[in-house]
Amino acid sequence: MTVEVLKQDLIENENILPEKIAVATGGQRELDTINLFDPLCPVECIITIEALKEGWDCSFAYVLCSVANIGSATDIEQLLGRILRMPYAKSRPNEALNRAYTHISSPRFGEGARALTDTLVQKMGFEPDEAAALVISRQLPFPGL
Repeated sequence: MTVEVLKQDLIENENILPEKIAVATGGQRELDTINLFDPLCPVECIITIEALKEGWDCSFAYVLCSVANIGSATDIEQLLGRILRMPYAKSRPNEALNRAYTHISSPRFGEGARALTDTLVQKMGFEPDEAAALVISRQLPFPGL
């Protein structure tokens, strides 16, 4: 998966307007002049290649998708942690809107989700049943396969 292919898919198949997509990679720095915290900011989708290594962060991301084959449980845990902040979240009647979503295409994702659950219990004071309810890991079929 390349940045170009992903962006084209978002435009053609998900009907996302090009001006709502920004690319933030080592070579393309479209976010350098954009204030994501501005309520009038049109950007809704950000494509990045190695956000963790680049030190990039978006504190109000609610959906994160990764097509990288992430190798370690620690990297997966850090990636999942990026999506859990949700500072502007408000409780909604539709339960599906009360969650953050991370879609990761890695065979080690389950391991990372378990590591995150362990961290919630061991380092953040959650009870095991609370942590298990917060992190829901599912293996979904890939569209088109």
